Amino acid sequence: MVKFWRNQKAKVHDVLVSQSIWTNKLSSVNWRIDVKTKSKVIQDLNQPAAIVELEIKTPEGKVCLSRVLKSLLRCSPPCLFSSSLL
Repeated sequence: MVKFWRNQKAKVHDVLVSQSIWTNKLSSVNWRIDVKTKSKVIQDLNQPAAIVELEIKTPEGKVCLSRVLKSLLRCSPPCLFSSSLL
């Protein structure tokens, strides 16, 4: 019994965790900072924007994507980590 538990502990844990999840889970996060530097209409553009892409999986395995765009023009660094981004 002890030998079985040592060999199968990780597999048993993974199965139990997968069976106990009943809400959505975050499967990946991608982000980038874009700065538009040139436009035909406006000569001087230096407005940074944060783009965050969240990939969320439902318990049934369906994948949902969510994209968030946040202008960083009047934003100090602490706001990057606040809930206002999401």
